[in-house]
Amino acid sequence: MLKRIFAVAVLLIPLAAFAQRPPSTPQPANPAILKAIDADVWIPYSKAFAEGKANDYIALHSKSLLRVMGDLKFVDPYEGFTRNMAEMFDSLKKQNVKVSIQFRFTERIANQDTASERGIYEFVMTDAKGKVTRNYSRFHNFLKKEGGKWKIVMDYDNGEKGAVTEATFKAAFARDDYAKY
Repeated sequence: MLKRIFAVAVLLIPLAAFAQRPPSTPQPANPAILKAIDADVWIPYSKAFAEGKANDYIALHSKSLLRVMGDLKFVDPYEGFTRNMAEMFDSLKKQNVKVSIQFRFTERIANQDTASERGIYEFVMTDAKGKVTRNYSRFHNFLKKEGGKWKIVMDYDNGEKGAVTEATFKAAFARDDYAKY
């Protein structure tokens, strides 16, 4: 009996490993999934910054979030992230600084309930005197569906000490250029 169990196990192990392999050729992203991610995350993300609404921005993130700032070599769990973001939004408001953030993508990989999104963002600040400052950074976010809505569960960015530029930003693809993904 033990020999039969062993023989079956020997036959099934390679089959199980084969069943877990990814497809042999890259599969294009499903535009319907990307549109849902855009509606749940990227469009409201930009809107929250433009309108200065910290709570709307924070609500886009999972309570299991890890926020990683590569330039600063800093990891912030959800509790610290929410406190820091509320303080940042409050500080911008007090200083009468207007902010916008736009995203372009280098990679969008998603299935029905998980996604990996990489790209470049442009963060623009306009101070009370009208002086405009632009900053660029690479990002890599992991998203997961929670309660039927996409949420950011890991948010990593790194400006690479100024090496990420406007040209880098423009070389990436528009969020809604779904054929590129």
